[in-house]
Amino acid sequence: MGVKAELAQNRPQNQQEYLTVDFTARWGNRNLGGTSQKLGFSAYYSYRILFEEEGKRKLIQKLSNRFTLGYVEPWFLGTRTVMNLDF
Repeated sequence: MGVKAELAQNRPQNQQEYLTVDFTARWGNRNLGGTSQKLGFSAYYSYRILFEEEGKRKLIQKLSNRFTLGYVEPWFLGTRTVMNLDF
């Protein structure tokens, strides 16, 4: 699990201050039931928080989000052929 934050300031005519926050979470099992099958899940969210100095107002923008589910089968169709599925 991770969190990343970035603070930036632009000062030409329009003053705009914002904070970018990224959240990442991952889970996985590399040996399901002793069969060497792998299963994993990850989620990623990114937000920008805008600050306006005049009214001290905050605006939250969702920049992106992503979900991943993965499965690996090491013995596909009875042969040592790896099959990967990612969603």
